[in-house]
Amino acid sequence: MEEPNVLFFDEPTNNLDIPTLRILEEYLLDFPGSVVTVSHDRYFLDRVTERLLVFREDRNIDRFMGDYEDYVKQVAERAKESKHTEKEKTKPVQPKQRKKLSYKDQQDWNTIESRIDSLEQKKGRIRRGHESLR
Repeated sequence: MEEPNVLFFDEPTNNLDIPTLRILEEYLLDFPGSVVTVSHDRYFLDRVTERLLVFREDRNIDRFMGDYEDYVKQVAERAKESKHTEKEKTKPVQPKQRKKLSYKDQQDWNTIESRIDSLEQKKGRIRRGHESLR
């Protein structure tokens, strides 16, 4: 290949002095092909990139159109929105107001124990009657 249209760099700014770094940046800005670079130099990435593939710690890859600074801003905005929606989701649940019993319900409540006792006695009589038939 006499004129490559793809360049691959792995940490291209390591061990470069400032004048040489500027020459590399200018060359890459004028380069007509694609450049694939791995770098931790944020300033360099902001100067020469248009698209990013960001490899995250959770092993996911973010694809982003723009420079590194724009990517960082977007991540911060997402985190802020995520925090906001988490707060909304974790709002304390208000206990439901107990409704006052109606007059009929209150009467039923007042007599429920005596009704249970009478039904248990009736159940006992029925059981004893069935047992005597055996």
